[in-house]
Amino acid sequence: MIVWGGVDETFHDCNTGGRYNPSTDSWVATSLNNAPSPRDSHTAVWTGAEMIVWGGVFCCPVIDFNTGGRYNARTDSWTATSTANAPFARANHSAVWTGSEMIAWGGFNYELQVYFNTGGRYCAQSGPTPTLTPTSTPTASRGQIAGGRLALSSSLAQKAVQFFAAEKKMAQRTIRAQQAPAY
Repeated sequence: MIVWGGVDETFHDCNTGGRYNPSTDSWVATSLNNAPSPRDSHTAVWTGAEMIVWGGVFCCPVIDFNTGGRYNARTDSWTATSTANAPFARANHSAVWTGSEMIAWGGFNYELQVYFNTGGRYCAQSGPTPTLTPTSTPTASRGQIAGGRLALSSSLAQKAVQFFAAEKKMAQRTIRAQQAPAY
């Protein structure tokens, strides 16, 4: 498991993270070299080889991002994502990995106080493709759940449903474990 970014206990945005190894029950810090700038409310997807972090917001002063990074856990290294054709800067958006590209959708821009009903696709090999503007665009909102407002082909939708069903089961197990009585 890799955790990166967010807000620390003093309410400051971070650009630090860690890799957790469950077999040794230990954490190792992720590299800071070329890591994206501190942020929260970003998205991250796992490609099978890299974690792609994109978007988010920095607080105080408010700065929305349309930037990110690709983290390779094997080499403990970061590579910046391209900003060519990237969607407008946003936070609280959704993102899914399709098996070949990351799709980011929706979100909110704190600087402009604007909700988005647009998104974009990012291919780790070739960078972002032009911003998506499908017909029958969903209502702009923030904090949506990927798959709930994201139109995918049937094969991609099946992958997304399987992923979110697995996430829901894991969350339910965690809740049950937390609610278990202490003896």
